[in-house]
Amino acid sequence: MRPQQKLNQYHPARQAGVTTILAVLMMLSLFTFVAVVADTGRLYLEKRTLQKNADLAAMETALIYCRDQTLDVESMTLADMYVLSATRNDFKGNNTNSSLAVSRDGNAITVNLAYKVPTSLFAQLMPTGDNEINLSATATAKACEPTAQLTIRNSLVSVDGGMLNSVLGGLTGSTLTLSAAGWQGLIDADINLLNYLIELGATAGDYNSILSTNINLPTLLSIAADVLNTEGSTASITAANSLDSLALEIPTLPITLGDLINVQAEASKASLNTNINAFDLVQGLMQIAAGDSAISLDQTVSVLGLVNGKIGVKIISPPQISAIGNPESDTISVKTAQVRVFISLTTTLPLGLSNLIPAQIDVLVDAAEADATVDDYVCAADNEKQLNSLANTSAVSVKVGSFGSTPSNAYANVFSGSPILSPTAIIRIPAILLTPEIQILFKATMDLASNFNNLIIHTNDTDEELPEVAVMLTDNAFQPTTGVSSALALTPAVSFTPVIPLVTSLVSATVSTLTSSLSTVLSTLLTPIINPLLNTLGVSIAGAEIGAALTCENDTVRLVN
Repeated sequence: MRPQQKLNQYHPARQAGVTTILAVLMMLSLFTFVAVVADTGRLYLEKRTLQKNADLAAMETALIYCRDQTLDVESMTLADMYVLSATRNDFKGNNTNSSLAVSRDGNAITVNLAYKVPTSLFAQLMPTGDNEINLSATATAKACEPTAQLTIRNSLVSVDGGMLNSVLGGLTGSTLTLSAAGWQGLIDADINLLNYLIELGATAGDYNSILSTNINLPTLLSIAADVLNTEGSTASITAANSLDSLALEIPTLPITLGDLINVQAEASKASLNTNINAFDLVQGLMQIAAGDSAISLDQTVSVLGLVNGKIGVKIISPPQISAIGNPESDTISVKTAQVRVFISLTTTLPLGLSNLIPAQIDVLVDAAEADATVDDYVCAADNEKQLNSLANTSAVSVKVGSFGSTPSNAYANVFSGSPILSPTAIIRIPAILLTPEIQILFKATMDLASNFNNLIIHTNDTDEELPEVAVMLTDNAFQPTTGVSSALALTPAVSFTPVIPLVTSLVSATVSTLTSSLSTVLSTLLTPIINPLLNTLGVSIAGAEIGAALTCENDTVRLVN
């Protein structure tokens, strides 16, 4: 009898086809994945190549149109076809599998490029009908764009070397010894911005990397001196010597040049070929170095004609002296510094009265920034052009009186928070018998509100010049932000203590005399003190001057979409 075979016994013959089936399924799966990966990568490369061709066509056509603005759409389409031809960029499209459309909006040229390619290369092995996909790419380029520049300045009427050394040296924590002639040399010289950026290490087309880099202040001054020496004129060499002297006396402080000079990322090399004033550059860099800390200026008080004076400065916001960009799309703004200035002096008011004693008089000046922003521009035929800017004159607040019991105490109060103005005693009448000591007190204020949206029209068809951006701005290219007088117009408040009938009868005539003459006396005394000090910081009670330049068509082309 044969033994019974177990039901679950393994029979290799019965499993022989399973491995083959699994191998076939795996091969099909791998083939599918390979097909997907290969076709996806191919379509991505086709799309990328198509976009590159659209970009090239748009940029070259925009430049062609810039050079000949009589071209119509048909002519620009022919130009695009030449750009895309096999001899130029080897575009694979033809009349059956590609299409090209060109449109223009102002100086902006838009190219729409479509290209029909097989959806899958593998599907062509087994044709099943429609196996094509339409790829498209759009590019917009501009050429012949306008470039505008604004520059803000506060011209020094006279140069006080001692004050400039004290104030600007105090901002950097250094002792400066530059002569008045040396400072005048900086005021009289201009430095080429493009050459300066290149010397600092900027590469073509990437100037903003230098503007956004921290560079030591002495290095910035030394390189500016190198650029001026290269220019070779007498004024440039004189200014270069001044910069070298300052660089040796100023400590190492990190500065970001872009805080002072604003250049839009798309600015062309030609638009940067402009000049900035050497003194404005030094003044602005030192204010940036000071930050927003209060600086006590331990200077010789004879600089201001004071007695036992104490001076403090705080740069609330540094200036931005120059801005370059496209007036169609960029915000082009400049501004002076926003500062707080404190002066404490001991003096005798020349009021023609007896019993006057030296009084502590504290002066606080808060000057907001004056600014200007490009508002509109016009580029017409026959080289007629116009640039409009809206300017705001800085609000100025002047307070005179007492902010503390001593100059040092007043300084601490002014820069530690919100200072409180109190009257200061200018006359003391000693106590006589039963009569108490009488004090005649005063305080004075002046508030000059901002003059908002003052329209300044810069044009080249009047006596005011509007040069090309790459041309140095002359005095005729600058216009004032406002006509406000720089003279102080203080409003005094005179009082006395103690307030009792006997005192009132004794001093009422004196108070009347003081009230009628004190405003004139204070203005005469303080105007030659406050205005020169503010001028060293690039600030003026009378506002600022705005210079402008406009190039209607520059020589660069860029993609905007």
